[in-house]
Amino acid sequence: METGRQTIDVPGWNAPIVTNRYVVEHGDQKSVVLYWYQTHNRIIASEYWAKFWLVVDSIRYRRSDTSLVKIVVPVHDNDIGAATAVGVQFIQAIFPSVLKQFPS
Repeated sequence: METGRQTIDVPGWNAPIVTNRYVVEHGDQKSVVLYWYQTHNRIIASEYWAKFWLVVDSIRYRRSDTSLVKIVVPVHDNDIGAATAVGVQFIQAIFPSVLKQFPS
């Protein structure tokens, strides 16, 4: 139904992160999907740039650890804004734990 980006201030990162934001619909159910690709030192919203940096990091650092982080929030009462806000708050809460999964 909708595609775009969502900028989110998160603790433990030096700048706001940019995620993909989709509103999807299956039958009469809607969901907000927020996702990004994460490595030990960067956050990438674009699938193509994620692949590019995977190759560069593999050559430069001999590292290929990349994770897809995806948050799906159901939309209630057709309130897409509220579902997006819940997703953003969840990301802000879990982000420090996600960072700990990538060694320096």
